[in-house]
Amino acid sequence: MRACIIYHTKTGHTREAAHYVARGLLDAGWTADVIAVAECDVTSLRDCDAVLVGSPCHAGASHIASGVARRIRRFLK
Repeated sequence: MRACIIYHTKTGHTREAAHYVARGLLDAGWTADVIAVAECDVTSLRDCDAVLVGSPCHAGASHIASGVARRIRRFLK
């Protein structure tokens, strides 16, 4: 099974979390690619069994669209 973890970060915290998630997936027998959203080509996700997305929570608002990084919102659209 293959997973792609797409993330955006300014300070590096979300990138670090993405790598922790990838390590857990690897321990479970998956392959996991960690890709910055700015470097992600959507066509490369076709072969993935799972796509995970990591975004910082702006102003602590993870439950509303404005709390998710703009680059991640654009990517998901």
